[in-house]
Amino acid sequence: MTVGKNLAVMAIVGGMLFSPLVGTISAQTPQEKREGLRAQFQEKKEQNQENREQFQEQRGEVQEQRCSLATNRIDTWTTRYSENRSRFQRMEAKALEIIDKVITRAQEKGKDTTDLEAKTTEFKAKIVVADGEYATLVDLLNQTKGHACGESEGAFKEALVAARTQLTVVRQAIADAREYYKNEVRPAARALLQSERETNDN
Repeated sequence: MTVGKNLAVMAIVGGMLFSPLVGTISAQTPQEKREGLRAQFQEKKEQNQENREQFQEQRGEVQEQRCSLATNRIDTWTTRYSENRSRFQRMEAKALEIIDKVITRAQEKGKDTTDLEAKTTEFKAKIVVADGEYATLVDLLNQTKGHACGESEGAFKEALVAARTQLTVVRQAIADAREYYKNEVRPAARALLQSERETNDN
């Protein structure tokens, strides 16, 4: 069979095979066309939904990582400032212990301890204030940690801002207590000790 005849046969066979399909497509009713379009639209809609769900899943994984990082960071802050509070309490307790010994010894030798006692009372009040501010800071950090993994992103940020603001208050309260000890309590205690020395020398 020649090439020309082969092409002719293929054209005939092709026409016989595809003509029913062409006829079927061309014979679609308007209702069938609408249903076909609706099916395509529904398929596209489902694909978009799958894409959204995949995006949300990926976003959730990122949020979970952020949440874990934030929680670990706040845990670190809470531990640090809890330890700082304990250290502050120990240091101030030691300072008060020394002052009480100075007062007791001075009183035993008949010295006037009124000034040092008054300043010690004020110093104790400042310690109480600083310790209370520390307690508030730790409590705010714990509240922040409670919001870190929740859905309330705004509440977490507000709690974090409150904790940072409170940290400034804590630092100022500690500075007030230490400055008062340095400028008022310690000089008064030294004056009593110096008075004792002068009495012993005489």
